[in-house]
Amino acid sequence: MQQIRLLVLGFKEEVSNSQLVKFRGAIINTIGQEEALLHNHTKDQFIYKYPHVQYKIINHKPVILALEDGIDAINYLFEKEVKNIQIGRTLYHLELEFCRPFFHTFQVWDHTFHYFIRDWWALNTENYNLFHDLKEEKLKIEFLEKKLVGNIISFAKSIDWQIDKPIIVKIHDYEKHWRNYKKNNILAFNLNFETNIHIPQFLGLGKSSSIGFGTIFNLKNNINGK
Repeated sequence: MQQIRLLVLGFKEEVSNSQLVKFRGAIINTIGQEEALLHNHTKDQFIYKYPHVQYKIINHKPVILALEDGIDAINYLFEKEVKNIQIGRTLYHLELEFCRPFFHTFQVWDHTFHYFIRDWWALNTENYNLFHDLKEEKLKIEFLEKKLVGNIISFAKSIDWQIDKPIIVKIHDYEKHWRNYKKNNILAFNLNFETNIHIPQFLGLGKSSSIGFGTIFNLKNNINGK
């Protein structure tokens, strides 16, 4: 069991999916490149760790999710009293629609919770070939379930959560599609699943969760008491 701090910020003005990277860049430039948690880079290299500041588009509007030390980094927005940022040639008014600080306790439960994950980047090149070569749909689902469990375990390590029971993941259905990211085509998945981990709304799992991939949506009132 592990309890952590989270903060979700939602902004009023709309931003397109294609502008999210520029929105993120504008926030980073405004706060300062020295805040490595905002962009997972140091001066010289990429930081290979779970991102504690994540940028997403929810209902056509930008949302920032921060956890633990990421909250301290994003607080510079308010300390500097930033009113506007420049997204390309557009001046964006940085007005909050909501601000939700909260604590969340992670643990393995004896029942499952239902979720939808959007644009999940589950596979690297090697895993893509393994997935593609599987002939039976059942085997493909089992393959993805193992990847999702692995993503949850990676997240757990990032918050120093020592998991003491087996994690259950069951995928009910999925659809795959191609997303363009940094001039590359990425195979992404939208899927419905259940797990015995209670995951907070909008948390990201999988590769590039800092920039909107793998966003979790909690399907309300559907706890499955098995």
